[in-house]
Amino acid sequence: MKTIDLHKNLLLAYTESSDGNMDERFNDKAQVMSNRRKIYNQFDLNPRTVIEAKQIHSDRILKLTEDNTKMWVGNNIPGVDGFITNQPEAALLLKVADCLPVIIYDPDHHVFGIFHVGWQGAIKNIHLKGLSQMEEEYESNPGKLLVWLGPSACGNCYESIEKPEQVGDQNWKPFIKKKSNKWKIDVEGYVTESLKQAGIKSKSIKSEKRCTIEDEGLFSHTRSKSSEQYPEARFLILAKLR
Repeated sequence: MKTIDLHKNLLLAYTESSDGNMDERFNDKAQVMSNRRKIYNQFDLNPRTVIEAKQIHSDRILKLTEDNTKMWVGNNIPGVDGFITNQPEAALLLKVADCLPVIIYDPDHHVFGIFHVGWQGAIKNIHLKGLSQMEEEYESNPGKLLVWLGPSACGNCYESIEKPEQVGDQNWKPFIKKKSNKWKIDVEGYVTESLKQAGIKSKSIKSEKRCTIEDEGLFSHTRSKSSEQYPEARFLILAKLR
């Protein structure tokens, strides 16, 4: 488990391969729960306070409020790929294995957003939608926000045989390249640039710079398809207000 020091008032961490698979789709449920319990114990978290996104590569974002947080705690919420909240009791989880986890924190209003940004999520600009919602709902100022980009498939490793649908989009042009009949897609590069264009300062964007496909210390969906040596699995992103 690696803890990220983005801000003293935000708990932010992610698991690694050595912590075990965190998604019951790919393991016995009891084993997954055992793996998770170790993480919860490490941060003194009650599993019943955890809220999880059952991701579908959408741009749906759930705002967790004082009124609805108690209803959602302990749930894996279908059809959601992101959250924004100012509720300190909510411990939020994403499951990833090549897609880009994005955290946006507002230290002035003690609010954060957590977003699952894969290829489809980036096309739908879920990260910008989340930023916009934080501006509208909490009066967040992009120039004062902090961003963390977690481990994901890097632009050199993320490939597609099929022509990407966003290839004609000028905003994507610097982040899509064709090489040896394959398309290379730099999702993190696109997300970074689009956040800067939205007003977030370059110095406020922190990237983990770990490629999930190259780094065997992390799970990778792409790597699992290439060899039985690498099991299909997911690692967790955990974020919570302090």
